[in-house]
Parts: sequence; structure tokens; C-alpha cells
Amino acid sequence: MTEQKVRSDSSSNLRQQAEEMAKARAIRVPQNLEATSVAEIRHLLHELQVHQIELEMQNEALRQVQVELMASRERYFDLYNLAPMGYFTLNDLGLITAANATAGQMLGAPTNALLKAPFSNFLHPEDQDLYYLRRNQLAESGVAQVFELRMQ
Repeated sequence: MTEQKVRSDSSSNLRQQAEEMAKARAIRVPQNLEATSVAEIRHLLHELQVHQIELEMQNEALRQVQVELMASRERYFDLYNLAPMGYFTLNDLGLITAANATAGQMLGAPTNALLKAPFSNFLHPEDQDLYYLRRNQLAESGVAQVFELRMQ
């Protein structure tokens, strides 16, 4: 599906949602436009124009944030994945959710083979207790733990 088609489908969906919300809020155009004064129509038109400009400004701000987020993501990728030292990201259970290429090389395994594996599987047996102790301290206190571990 092309990007333009996806955007068109998304716009249609947003339009449908907006119309449903307008109905729910009972926002309606006066039934008898002829009975509406010129001043009221001008006021409504002005409000619509201001609202449209506000939406355009919000949209532009969102686009700018998206550009900045992409740039940040690229910098993070470079810092994490191209680092000369091994990095692991673990979840609360101690399972590896991300590892960089250097970590995989250090352990002699492809990076994707490390994912979802217990980090403790790769630790030197004598360092297992220290790892569990510090992991529990982190979970209890929320304070970062700094320590060295030997890998197998």
C-alpha cells in the first residue's frame, strides 16, 4: 500500500471519527441558514478559520517533533549498536530484550540469538550471586547499580 493511500485511509478514518464526535456533542449547523444573521455567519466562519489555523500549527509542531524523534532515534542507534563495547538491555525478569553487535561478537553468538535469553546464562558462575543481589537492589530501590561482571 502506498504512503499516499495510507494517509488517505487515515484521513477518512479521522473524518469519520470527527463526524461521530460532532454528532455526540450535538454540534449542528442551524437548520434555517436564512434565519441566521450575517454577523453570526461571519462569527462562525471566523471561528472555523481560527480553528483551522490552530490545527495546522499543531500539525506542523507534531511534524517537527517527529523529525526530531527520528534524528534522536538515529543517534541512539549509532551510540548503542555501533559502540565498541557490548551493550545489553534487560527486562524486569532479566531477559535480554536488546543487544548490540559487539555484545554478540563478545559472546560468539548472533545478536538475535541473545534475545529473550536470560542474561544470567552468559555470566561467569562466580558472578551469578553478585548479579542477582544487584538486580534485586535495583528492583527494591530504583537506584542505578554500578558493578562489573565477567561474561562466559
